[in-house]
Amino acid sequence: MSATTVPAAISNAIFDAVGIRMRTVPFTDKRVLEALNKKSS
Repeated sequence: MSATTVPAAISNAIFDAVGIRMRTVPFTDKRVLEALNKKSS
């Protein structure tokens, strides 16, 4: 059960903090920065 709930909780926390939805794990620094750059474009 935790294998699916932990990434979902982290994704929700990222969305609440910065407003981007991360849909693919792992949530690496590179992926988060790419998503942030797409959001600001």
